[in-house]
Amino acid sequence: MSVYVKRCLPCRQAGRVKKDSRQRKTCPDCRWIAIAPPSMDRRSLGVHKTKDKAEAALQEAIVNHRRGIDLLPKTLTVSSIVERYLSDGTAELSITTLHRYRELWTIHGSPLAKYAISDLRKSHISTLYTKLQREPREKRKVLNPRTVLHLHRMLHRAFEWAVEQDIIAANVFARVQPPKVKDADTRALSLAETASFFDAAKGSRFEAFFLIAAMTGARRGELCGLKWDAVDLDAGIVTIRSSLASTRAKKAERAAGAIGTVLKGTKSGKSRQVPLDADAIGALRRIRAAQASDELAAPPETYRTFGFVFTDSIGRPIKLDAPTKAFRDIADGAKLPPSITLHSLRHSFASWSLANGGDIVAVQRVMGHSVPSTTLNLYSHVVAGARERAVTAAGDTLRRAQAAAAVREKTPRAEEPMPRPTATKLQPQAASAPLGNRSTRHKTA
Repeated sequence: MSVYVKRCLPCRQAGRVKKDSRQRKTCPDCRWIAIAPPSMDRRSLGVHKTKDKAEAALQEAIVNHRRGIDLLPKTLTVSSIVERYLSDGTAELSITTLHRYRELWTIHGSPLAKYAISDLRKSHISTLYTKLQREPREKRKVLNPRTVLHLHRMLHRAFEWAVEQDIIAANVFARVQPPKVKDADTRALSLAETASFFDAAKGSRFEAFFLIAAMTGARRGELCGLKWDAVDLDAGIVTIRSSLASTRAKKAERAAGAIGTVLKGTKSGKSRQVPLDADAIGALRRIRAAQASDELAAPPETYRTFGFVFTDSIGRPIKLDAPTKAFRDIADGAKLPPSITLHSLRHSFASWSLANGGDIVAVQRVMGHSVPSTTLNLYSHVVAGARERAVTAAGDTLRRAQAAAAVREKTPRAEEPMPRPTATKLQPQAASAPLGNRSTRHKTA
């Protein structure tokens, strides 16, 4: 037998310890120890409150051993699992996502690194999530619940990968409640705010950038990574197939040779075609003409042609934060509220399209959402009169049903036809009264 009782101090002092203590009844303060069988090196499986729990731990260890999952060594920690996942299990992740995962783990997840896998409990994880959202650490502010959610998803994926690789038997993060995150703010510009902003943006270097963003709903990185080979000005179509993203490498890392930005695929992983109207086509033609002028005016061998639509004065792609800072300066000059950001132009495109009767599937495809439900969840509230029309339609249907029922009650029912008479069978007369002619019957009477 591999389950033994561990007597409490009062029981030991009372001299109750005997060889048959495994079978004896114990007091509530006594504990049970589970020991792995000799084939598993007779390692301890922990101390448990009841005999049933100790036996359950023993059976689980035996089943996992048969599946090829050995007992967790004390040296296997949360840090070793995460580091192994980041090095071996992230081949499908982009370089920006991988860098973000490392950043989340190094900065925010490090308090869990010291725990052995066998000692990690749900309470340890929940306590960390609560502290990150309530208690500032050193110079860092409390975290937004969305950042904590990203940390949880990264750790969940790491432990799920470890389960698939038969490194561990269960994913403890699957049993932890992740933080609740509020819906994203879909702040769109009003007509007055739009007029004020674009009036203030006239003549700026990023005027065309903001105009294209508002007319296509493209993300900042997608516009920064847009190339001329994806633009067909004659057909009036732009194909968005890539995005410029930051690797979040620090200044010292970039100085050592680390990549600062990378051109990757879109957020959904799919390319999409977006039609252009006359104003957008005109803005892109002016950009191309301005780039030709910059190339002629630049000193010899200083202008580089990388093929990007939005560039600096020597042909290099613009920095990701450049349009963001320019937008903030222009918005402040136009006295717009801080809640309006560069991303608000994307929200404005979707809001304006849906408010003017745009098809939800068409808007979803232009925006690059993976499914129409994402667009519905984000922008259904901006459709003018949608709720009112829904209530009115339901009321009209109910009234039509009631009117139809009233008409049926007032209409007299058609008289049912009289039943047709059915032929009856003649009953034969008795044998004592034979049939005869009339005279014979009269004489007999």
